[in-house]
Amino acid sequence: EDVEKFIHSCGFYHGKARDIIGMCRMIRSDFGGEVPDNIDDLIKLPGVGRKNRKI
Repeated sequence: EDVEKFIHSCGFYHGKARDIIGMCRMIRSDFGGEVPDNIDDLIKLPGVGRKNRKI
């Protein structure tokens, strides 16, 4: 709910909030709290695909 409040003005904020929370959990548990720096690991994160991996 807190994440949704911050991104409410974005479209599809429910799904985006779910992906952000899942992404944070995965970064913490699978990558030791560091955002992966290679494409193969980045696209494993929820909400990240080939289209937005370079952003």
